[in-house]
Amino acid sequence: MLADGTYNCIVIEFSDNIKFTPNATSTSGNCVGGAEETLDVCSSGSSTLIDGTTATCSTSENIVAMYLSTGSTSSNGSDAFIPPSSGNYATNGFNLGSALVVSGSSVANFVVNATDMVCDTAHADCNGSVANSCEMAAPAFTFVQQ
Repeated sequence: MLADGTYNCIVIEFSDNIKFTPNATSTSGNCVGGAEETLDVCSSGSSTLIDGTTATCSTSENIVAMYLSTGSTSSNGSDAFIPPSSGNYATNGFNLGSALVVSGSSVANFVVNATDMVCDTAHADCNGSVANSCEMAAPAFTFVQQ
């Protein structure tokens, strides 16, 4: 249970292999509607884990820590695995659309919105660096109070 307060920064440790399924009606480019895809979100560089250790990213599955902060302006995830407190606060981490507010028995949902973020490499929302692939661009993250 969290203490009452406003949490402007959260850290999530997870596998860097993200699985997603394009909409069943999607047939454009390299995305096949209804076919599960896997995206390795940290194939190079490193991630600072919650305990302060460093995980080296590779093309195999890795455990990484993603930093979300209301103070970060980053929406493309380029420095999502670097704590906002390391260097440039505004560009490290990932933008968190709204803080988690805990008050008594309040309830909030953590929302990951990937609507219209599945694309092939030619789509404007993707980085286009991997030929012949179906990708998921960075989603939006926020908390919604109930």
